[in-house]
Amino acid sequence: SAGSASLATIAPSISSALVTTVVGLLIAIPGVVAFNKMNSDIRGIQNDMEGFADELTGRIACEFQGKGV
Repeated sequence: SAGSASLATIAPSISSALVTTVVGLLIAIPGVVAFNKMNSDIRGIQNDMEGFADELTGRIACEFQGKGV
C-alpha cells in the first residue's frame, strides 16, 4: 500500500490544485484586460499630447517668423 496511489488519496490534492488554478485565472484574466485597456488609453493620450506639442511648436515658429496663423 505504501507504493500505490488510490483515487481517494490523490483526489483532495488534485481538487485543491484545480480550485487554486481557477482562482488564479479569475484574478489574472481581468487584470490583463484592465492592463491592456489602460495601456491603450495611455497611448492615445500620449499621441494627443505629441500632436499638441507639434502644433504648438509650429505656431510658435510661425509667430517668430512673422507669419501669424
